[in-house]
Amino acid sequence: MHVASRRFVSRLALASFTASALAVAIAACSADGAPDVATSSEAGAEPEENGAVLPPPSNTDGGAIVDARADAKGADAGKDAGKDGGADAGQAAPTPGTTCAVADEIFVRTCGVCGKQTALCLANADGGPGGVVTEYNACSDEVDGGCLPGTTDNEACGNCGTRVRTCNKYCAWTAGPCTGEPVDSCSPTANDYTTAGCPAKGTVRQRECGNACKWSPLSSCQPLAFTLTAAANVGETASEIYPLRAPIADKRVGGTCGSNYFSTTADYPYVYVEVSNPTALTMTLSAWNTHASNGGPAIATVMTVYATKPADEAARKGCAKTVATSCPPGLPCGAASFAGLTGTNAFTIPPSGSVLVFFQSYYATGATQPSAGDVKLVVRTDALQ
Repeated sequence: MHVASRRFVSRLALASFTASALAVAIAACSADGAPDVATSSEAGAEPEENGAVLPPPSNTDGGAIVDARADAKGADAGKDAGKDGGADAGQAAPTPGTTCAVADEIFVRTCGVCGKQTALCLANADGGPGGVVTEYNACSDEVDGGCLPGTTDNEACGNCGTRVRTCNKYCAWTAGPCTGEPVDSCSPTANDYTTAGCPAKGTVRQRECGNACKWSPLSSCQPLAFTLTAAANVGETASEIYPLRAPIADKRVGGTCGSNYFSTTADYPYVYVEVSNPTALTMTLSAWNTHASNGGPAIATVMTVYATKPADEAARKGCAKTVATSCPPGLPCGAASFAGLTGTNAFTIPPSGSVLVFFQSYYATGATQPSAGDVKLVVRTDALQ
């Protein structure tokens, strides 16, 4: 066996013996009434800023286990690093080409985004004591999607607000509070309405949220009407946020168009959105509900399509294909309870024409499940013919 290898094996054996002896000594002290040694969650882990406790990391390289994050608390253990192949806890990793005292010792240093590199104390060719520090290997084990500790940046948040985020020592972003949102702010493209001040049944005052996250003035009293222009290119989407509110409610529709069934009560909030085709070609589209960008709840919905707005319950049976009650596979609804239409249930719009996409809360007002709030409607242009 090579002389340096024999020395390395001897050091590992000595480290193992020393660790065993130390365990026996600790057990004896505890039996004599001395305070118990702290558990790993108390002594071996390092608390993160938010109070979570991270497990103490260890690295394995060439059979020698090295604690790359030993700090001041473990400095005494680090002084015996020559026994188990690690650098002293309080010392910086040595520079390649410099001399080192213990042949075969492994050195670890951090790199990149919380990654690590290792080098070796290569034994002297003449068999003399010590050796020379090799080059460090390539950076590995970096945090996917992480950041460089200490860096900061600004990001948008809330409704036209901003916040500062800082990269912590674990290469993860920690965000500060969201500031700068306008008073009575709203999410751009959101719609809202109220029946206040409208004596005629079925009329409302409407308002829209602009790009500055502020509401427009309320309109005069008029029938509730929302519109959305589909994307002119295949694969693109158009979307807006629409309000499901208790004052505008009806019986919940279900089943297959032409043989629909209805709930017994008329307290399910709904919205009709006129989706228009801006092209001179026939358009095929998919549609689905998802979370409002302003943090609206996951409201379970049902969805269908009409050529024109139905005037009564009999006309409501004249929907285009079916009534969707969940998110079909392949659509990014964000929750299975959001309804969607795609594939064989995708719908078409004639050149320069329009259809009405209808969606409604699956649960009645007052149910334990959310039934009122803001919901986003997304329509995707799948084909143009």
